[in-house]
Amino acid sequence: MSTKYKKVAVSDRLPNRSGDFLTSIGWLYFNPDTKEWGFHFPFSTPEYWLEEVPDYEDEMREMFEKAIQYLNQCDWCPNMVETYGNFVMNSTELLTKLKQQ
Repeated sequence: MSTKYKKVAVSDRLPNRSGDFLTSIGWLYFNPDTKEWGFHFPFSTPEYWLEEVPDYEDEMREMFEKAIQYLNQCDWCPNMVETYGNFVMNSTELLTKLKQQ
């Protein structure tokens, strides 16, 4: 599993732990006890900070590939063919998008 970051507005939420965070004004230390940012720029409040979030892209890709492979091996009732076709088409499209990133 790889790691990605998402932008979090300071007005929406502050980090829940102390540490260095990449912010709109550079790397700043955040202290959750005092709810203050930085040693180098005291009283500077960034517009946003980057939160580390898990990236499940590889796991999703593997699951969709297995599902498509499994579904291609199944016998289908005529009334399920459209649902099957839509699933395979949408899954294949998502896999293509993931591979292009």
